Amino acid sequence: MASSAPRTSDLRASLQRMQRYLRDALKDDWGANVFEEVLRHLEPVLADLDAHDAPDASVRRRVSALGAQLQASEGARIFAMTDDLEREVQILKPLLEAHLESLQVEGAA
Repeated sequence: MASSAPRTSDLRASLQRMQRYLRDALKDDWGANVFEEVLRHLEPVLADLDAHDAPDASVRRRVSALGAQLQASEGARIFAMTDDLEREVQILKPLLEAHLESLQVEGAA
């Protein structure tokens, strides 16, 4: 259990940074619709990390949806608009994948 704590704290920190970078980008009105869509997927995952009581299946769906949204946005080069977003998505994606794997292992146990 202790080994998953750093991953969760790293994931939370990355999600919070990504959230801040997206909100900053929204202020500058760069691709506002796309950034709002990413935020709509990101914020529930961040809330799940804080809540600790959401059903695993729901959490897995939200984490998976955020991963898919990040992948699609990255493929469209949306995050290349700012260095911060481009760097943070590279940090966040493997953390999300590891979190999703841990949820699947917990759900199977």
